[in-house]
Amino acid sequence: MIIDLTVENFLSIKDEQLFSLHADKNLNHLSDNLAYLDTKFATVKSVAIIGGNASGKTNLLFAIRSIRYIVGNTHKFDKDDVINCYDPYLLSDDTKNAPTKLSIEFWVKKVRYQYTIHFDKQNIYFESLYYFITSKSSKIFERTSPDNWKENEGITFGARYKGGRKQFAYYPNMSYLSVAGSNPESPEMLKTVYDFFRENVIFGSESSVVDWEKDEQASLAMKTLMHSVDLGIEDFRFEDVELSEKQLEMIDSVPAQVRDHFLQSISKEVIFSHMHENGTAIEIENTLESKGTMRLFSNFPIVMSALKNGNILIIDEIESSYHAHVVELLIKIFQDPEININNAQLIFSTHAFQIIKSNFMRKDQVWLAEKNNGATNYSSLEQYDSTLRDNSPFDKWYDEGRLGGIPSIDYHSISEVLKAIVSGGEYAAE
Repeated sequence: MIIDLTVENFLSIKDEQLFSLHADKNLNHLSDNLAYLDTKFATVKSVAIIGGNASGKTNLLFAIRSIRYIVGNTHKFDKDDVINCYDPYLLSDDTKNAPTKLSIEFWVKKVRYQYTIHFDKQNIYFESLYYFITSKSSKIFERTSPDNWKENEGITFGARYKGGRKQFAYYPNMSYLSVAGSNPESPEMLKTVYDFFRENVIFGSESSVVDWEKDEQASLAMKTLMHSVDLGIEDFRFEDVELSEKQLEMIDSVPAQVRDHFLQSISKEVIFSHMHENGTAIEIENTLESKGTMRLFSNFPIVMSALKNGNILIIDEIESSYHAHVVELLIKIFQDPEININNAQLIFSTHAFQIIKSNFMRKDQVWLAEKNNGATNYSSLEQYDSTLRDNSPFDKWYDEGRLGGIPSIDYHSISEVLKAIVSGGEYAAE
């Protein structure tokens, strides 16, 4: 689970911003929404980032994806490859060429870690991994040079970092965690952290679960869901699709490590059954189903996999094609302690302020994104003054603009320019 994320100089984020999923207040309030690293250290199981269009609410999700990309891929880099997730804040001369700084605190296999990396397009200037035995952190490694990989010069190791090979050569654009974690000779501790980013952090837009329908329990769960959310679907089945020569040629160009996965995903289609008024089941092609139905059908196997494996599931604009009640259902599933027994975590951005109800979400589960002079700032409802209580109507106050995070719309200017266009006149900007 993710505990904290700190981001500086990345996309619309200029100054350091802390996005915390750590819960340390009113732990008895909506306690089912919390997971515990130990008897005292709690983390929220789900968190919403809310804001208007272009407010930067998605950029925290992009920051997590960038860390995953660097850890999972740079060990394969040649020396001239660029770190293509380097996207600094461009609206200031102080930042447009400066390193991006990312730090993430998380726990995996009951151990708490903190990973930090500073980088630009060509170089990783600083990188470290610490873990917490008690409340105090202990060093696993710390890198302070892009290209000096010699021990006690460009990189140092902690005394507890044992059990395998530690020193590896790397180019300036390669993460030490990526290089060492992907090597079978490295200590198990490092491989655990490497696998956490590669396997446990998943994005709904990028992920799929192949052959889930062959699992009888998964198929039963999917049928129950599709029937229970009132979509009018009684059943479904998969049908093999004959691929064209062009599709087969395209498959040959897909990287070998994902080719089988890609082939299975396009070689079958789902057929849904709806109940006819005479009581018989009628099959309907999926092209006639709504986008919401198809997205729910596509995403729910990912949800089931995340719950089963204790993954972190990240979804941008979760309400897209979904009714707010279905969004609420997905969040409720992650917050149900009888379902989410493996401490899976849901992190999402949304415009759907209707779901931020005080009887459903804690204040530390709701973060608002808002721009100030072009730069995004983030704040949790937990940071507001004492007038915002645990039982305050979060959704109503947000809609009224009392919490910020809503777009500022100049209707007068919009209406004036549209009237000029429609009438064939001229518009003079004020």
